[in-house]
Amino acid sequence: MVEPVVSEAPRLDQLQMVTVETDAGGTVSASTVMTFEQSGDVVSARYRGGSIVDGYLIGRLSGLSLHFRYVQADTDGRLDAGVSDGMFEYAPNGRLRLVEHFT
Repeated sequence: MVEPVVSEAPRLDQLQMVTVETDAGGTVSASTVMTFEQSGDVVSARYRGGSIVDGYLIGRLSGLSLHFRYVQADTDGRLDAGVSDGMFEYAPNGRLRLVEHFT
């Protein structure tokens, strides 16, 4: 199968994504659903599920790169916040994926 080439910024409005893989310290899981909204280059998403009670991210999309900040509350009572950089690409199955690096 030939992988599609992404050459411009994807449209994210109303896109839903789930986590496929995360860092050992990550709290999102395959049960966490993110629903995106987009207005120009401003992207936001609300996410819930698994150990995430509620989470929100907001950032800017530049080409295939997304730079954002996030806040979230989990089922253990923790409140977390951080900064993340991600890059959109297509998975071998043709689905859009976001590969991110968070702190």
